[in-house]
Amino acid sequence: MSFFKKLFGGRQTKPKPTKTTRQPIWTKTTTQDKPQPASPPKKVPNGVPEIVTRYRETYKGQSLKKLNDLYFDIMGQLTAAEKKGDINNLLMYCKGSLGLLESLIKYTKKEYGSFDIKTIPALDKALIYFAINGNTGQLKNIQEIVNYFKELYPYKEQVDIAFTRRDLATNIYQYVKANPNCPQTDLKNNINCDDERFISTTVHYMEKVGKLIKRKEKSRIFLTIK
Repeated sequence: MSFFKKLFGGRQTKPKPTKTTRQPIWTKTTTQDKPQPASPPKKVPNGVPEIVTRYRETYKGQSLKKLNDLYFDIMGQLTAAEKKGDINNLLMYCKGSLGLLESLIKYTKKEYGSFDIKTIPALDKALIYFAINGNTGQLKNIQEIVNYFKELYPYKEQVDIAFTRRDLATNIYQYVKANPNCPQTDLKNNINCDDERFISTTVHYMEKVGKLIKRKEKSRIFLTIK
C-alpha cells in the first residue's frame, strides 16, 4: 500500500484543539448547516477538477476491467480494516478507492447500461472519518469528485453533512477538554446543537478513532479526552 501513501500522504494527524480555560460559547450547529465557502477548486482549462486529472494520470493506459477489479480488491481490504477497527488503514484504502470511482462508473455503465450502485464505501466511510479527524482537504477532494460526476450527485447531501460533522466534532472535543468527565447529555445545550442523534453518532465515531473515552455509570455516559 506504499503507492497510496505516496499519492495521498501518510496517516492523518489529529487537529490541535484550541486551548480553553473556561466553558466556551459555540456557534449553533445543525445537520442542515452548509459548509462555509472554501477556496475555488483547482481546475485545468477544460474544467476538470485537479484531483480528477491527477487520478486520470495515475491510471492512464489501464483497462477499465483491470481498474474495476482493483477497486473491488481494495473494497475487500477496506472492509477487513473496518472489522479490525483499523481506522488508519481504512482511510488509506478509502483514499486509494477514490481514484477508481471514475472507472467504476464507466465500467458499470458499459456492462450494465447504467450506474445504479447506491452504496459506495469509499465515500460512506471517508466522509465520516475525515470529518471526525478534521481533514478538510480530503473532504474538499471528495466534494469536487461528487460535484463533477453526475452519477455521484446523490452524495452531495452527505458531503454537506460531513462538513457539519467536522465542525461538530471540533466543538465536542474542545468542550470535553475544557469540561472533563462531563455527561454526554450536557453537550446538547453547551455546544448549541439541537440534534441529539447527530451528537450521539459523532461521539461514537470520535471514540472509535481514539479522540474520546466514554465511561458508563448506571444510565449515564461521561466523556473525557483520550
